[in-house]
Amino acid sequence: MGRFTTRTNPAVDNFVASQLEQITDGVCAVMGRDLEAIVLTGGFGRGEGSVAVAADGGMHIVNDYDLEVVYREQWGRRLSKLFSHIKYRTRLHRLAETLARALQVKQVDLGLRGSRSYSITTPVRLADFDVKYGHQLLWGSRDPVTVMPDFQPEDIQPFEGTWLLRNRGNGLLLGRLYLTPGQLPAHKREYFFIEVTKAILAMGDALFIGAGKYRASYAHRARHIAGVIPQSCPYRNNLIGLYGLAASYKLEPGPGPGPEIYLDMGPEDLWRYLDKLYLAVFLEYESARLARRFSSVVEYGNWVLPRHVPSGKMELLQRLKHAVIRATSGIPPAAISLRFGYDKAVTVLFTFLLLDCYAGCDEGAWRMLERLIDQDIAGSPNRLDTLAALTREFLLLTHPSGEQGRFLLHEYRR
Repeated sequence: MGRFTTRTNPAVDNFVASQLEQITDGVCAVMGRDLEAIVLTGGFGRGEGSVAVAADGGMHIVNDYDLEVVYREQWGRRLSKLFSHIKYRTRLHRLAETLARALQVKQVDLGLRGSRSYSITTPVRLADFDVKYGHQLLWGSRDPVTVMPDFQPEDIQPFEGTWLLRNRGNGLLLGRLYLTPGQLPAHKREYFFIEVTKAILAMGDALFIGAGKYRASYAHRARHIAGVIPQSCPYRNNLIGLYGLAASYKLEPGPGPGPEIYLDMGPEDLWRYLDKLYLAVFLEYESARLARRFSSVVEYGNWVLPRHVPSGKMELLQRLKHAVIRATSGIPPAAISLRFGYDKAVTVLFTFLLLDCYAGCDEGAWRMLERLIDQDIAGSPNRLDTLAALTREFLLLTHPSGEQGRFLLHEYRR
């Protein structure tokens, strides 16, 4: 096992180290004396990064680099955060886009984080658990992660599994847009399989979280996935097999533009199969978490919505974001309000209503979407096109940067 990947080839580590050096140099140039540390997280941070190696020795990064850019908190936590985000967030975003193009990677994620935030870890988030047990210090005299307490898997809040399913569900929706109008362009094939792989892994990882058995290593989880899926589960064998395939692809991807098949299916049939499986796992997970049986996303929504109504109020920062998005995006106000007027539980619901509509199993999902955005979509003459447009706007609101933002703002808009 190498430093950054599970491959034993030293050339792979050298390739990754060279790219990380370029990223580090760029961040140092932007942040100057306000920089305290650069922490490598994600797959490469835990030594499980994805690098495809061709027969001729050529290499490329599959997926992305995740780094935490740690700034000095010179004026207290809140004021330093405000100052750093105003001064550096846009500049780091531009740097990340430039680096992604130069290094030919899907995305370079440069997240700003205050040096003292590592000691504030209650409640325990999945992201903090992964950073604690899967990171490397790239730059700085002191590793800020050392102040984090030791976590146990059972310390991770169960809602973190829900939120993981929501995030990877959004990736699955992005994969659906890659397929529109039913074909998968060659230049999006790898990206499609990245999103599919993440969604498969998320189903298993949520079950690890729910069982209090999560570990930061994909390799470990792949060996123990059978232990967190009940014997009575109707999709047990399929999910075990899929998780193993996905973990193998994540750890050592092939040299081509993505695996040719999962379950002997083409991209379109695979996506439809995973959509229904993903909905089933989500409902099973939420039923266990909330101690209430949900047989459909609509039934789940009928339980969630009365308990998570919008407050009608927004904090100043939210109002500013709302105004900027309305002025620059042309997104309907009702759709923007979905992000800022509701809490996380309703955005989770929205993701799975979209997935349910694509599955085509429940007309009630269309009606509930209409209720949330205050628009008639089910009666549209081309409602699948309308659904795709709504999916695009929702994904832009949730994550407007990186490869997703580039695709949704440029290629998909054409």
